[in-house]
Amino acid sequence: MTREKPNMSKRSVSRFASFHDEETPDYPPPSVAPAAATPQETPAAPSAPVVVGKATGRGQRKIEAPVARASRAGRVGIQVWVDPSKRKKLKHYSADTGRSVDDFVNEAIDDFMVKHKIA
Repeated sequence: MTREKPNMSKRSVSRFASFHDEETPDYPPPSVAPAAATPQETPAAPSAPVVVGKATGRGQRKIEAPVARASRAGRVGIQVWVDPSKRKKLKHYSADTGRSVDDFVNEAIDDFMVKHKIA
């Protein structure tokens, strides 16, 4: 028993041929078009500049540049992995003294650089 494949090419062409032949009306019709936005309805501009990323398969990506805190201006991040108990002690000491963990780490780096005559 042989099974024949249906002729899909003729069927798909005839199915969409009428769509392209018809004249499509303007959308939305002028009577239904939304009114122009009033100044109160206009959304606020983003606080950060918009940077266009590299092109992807789906077009351009828009990425908002992060807004850096003033205290981070001119600095870079360093990530280190420490024991949870050490982190907990630093956090407690930070809360007790009112200083940030960043202050402690920067102080430790400064001491290390002086000790090893790197500075």
